[in-house]
Amino acid sequence: MKRKVALIPFLAFLMLLRICVSVDFKLVLNLVYKTDHGGVYSLAAFDNRLFAGTGVHDDQAKIFVYDGVNWSLDFQVEETHIWNLVEYDGKLYASTMDKYVAEPEPHTVQAGAIYVYDPIADEWRVAYNMDYGVVGLGVYNGKLYAGVSFDGLIYVYDGVSWKVAYDVDPSHIVCFSVYDGKLYAGTEFYGAVYVYDGVFWKETWRPPASPNGVECLAVYDGKLYVGTSSQDPEHPEGTLYVFDGTEWNVALETSSYAVWRLTIYDDMLFATTWDPAFIYVLNDSGWEAVCDLDDYIPVHIDSFAVYNDTLYAGTAVPGWIYATQLRIYMETDLNKDGKVNIQDLFIVAKAFGSHGPDIPNPGDLASEKWNPVADVTKDGWVNIRDLYEVAKDYGKTL
Repeated sequence: MKRKVALIPFLAFLMLLRICVSVDFKLVLNLVYKTDHGGVYSLAAFDNRLFAGTGVHDDQAKIFVYDGVNWSLDFQVEETHIWNLVEYDGKLYASTMDKYVAEPEPHTVQAGAIYVYDPIADEWRVAYNMDYGVVGLGVYNGKLYAGVSFDGLIYVYDGVSWKVAYDVDPSHIVCFSVYDGKLYAGTEFYGAVYVYDGVFWKETWRPPASPNGVECLAVYDGKLYVGTSSQDPEHPEGTLYVFDGTEWNVALETSSYAVWRLTIYDDMLFATTWDPAFIYVLNDSGWEAVCDLDDYIPVHIDSFAVYNDTLYAGTAVPGWIYATQLRIYMETDLNKDGKVNIQDLFIVAKAFGSHGPDIPNPGDLASEKWNPVADVTKDGWVNIRDLYEVAKDYGKTL
C-alpha cells in the first residue's frame, strides 16, 4: 500500500526551517522633470540646489536648476553640450563643447569653454575659452583639472590662472577621480588610465580588450573602479574593472556596449550601462541588475547626483530627469508586493516542471509555461527546490 504524503504537515515542516531572508533590490525611477532639450549629460548638487546641464546638436546647451520645489532655466551657454558640472573653491564649474560629432569618422569638434557660477553674485560667466571642447573635470590637491577632447590636453587651474598640465596622445579625456592620494584620468578613444602623483604623469593601465574606451571612474570601498566601452559593434562587452592598489581585475561583465556611469549612493556603488541600458548595484551578495531602463524610457542614464538624500538620474535624449527610490524585496516575494504568501506559491506552481532555454541541451527552446520569475534557485528549472524556497519564507514581510 502506498503511503500518501500530507501536504500541510510538509509545509509546516518547511516553516520551521526559516532562518535569514535573502533579498532582492529594485531601483524605481520617478519622472520629475522633462528638459526636452537634448540629453542631460551632467548633474550636480550645489548651493542647496540641483543643477542639470544639457546637450543638443543644433542648439545652445542649457543649465536647469531645481530648488527643491520648482525647476527653472538658469543659464544658456554658447556651445551645444555641457558635459560636466563640478564644485571647486565655493563655485560651480561647467565644461562645454560645441557641435560634437562622433560619427562618422573623422571626429570633428569645435571650440569649448569652462564656465563658472558664483553663488554670491548669482551669475554665470566664462572662466576660460579653449580651442577644443572640454569634457572631464576633477579636483585634486586644491586645483581644478580639465580634460580636453581629441587634442588630449589636461589643463590645471590653481585659482588664478590656467595652464597645460599634461599632453596625452590625441584622445578624449572624459573623467577624473582621486584614489590613494593620486589623480587618475580616463580617456575614451583608444582608452587608457593615466595617473598623477603630484609630480609626474604616466600611463598606468589600458583595458585588455583594446581599443575599448574608458568612460567613468569611481572610488568605492578602498578600490578604484573603471567603466569601459566596446568600440567593436559586433562584440558588445562593456566591462567594469577594479584596481585594489596592486592589480587590476574584472568586477562586472555585461552584454551592453558600455559601463557608462558610476556613482555612490546609500553606501552602495551603482553602475549604469547603455545598449542595452541597465542600472546595477554592488551589494553584499555581489552585482545585481536593479533597473531595466526599457521599463521607463528606451535610452541610457548619462548623469547622476545626490540631492537632499535622493539619487537623481539624467537621461540621454530627450533629456529627462528621474528621482530614484531603492526598494528591497525578499527573493521569494515573486510578485514584489512586500510579503511572501499563497500568490508567490501559485507563481511557482503554475510554472512547475518547466525549464528555460538551452536546457537540457544547447539550442533547446524554453518550456511553454516557463517563467523565469518562478526559478528562484536560478538553475533553469522550476521544481521542488523553488517551491521549497518560497515555502520556507511563507508569511514573512519586509
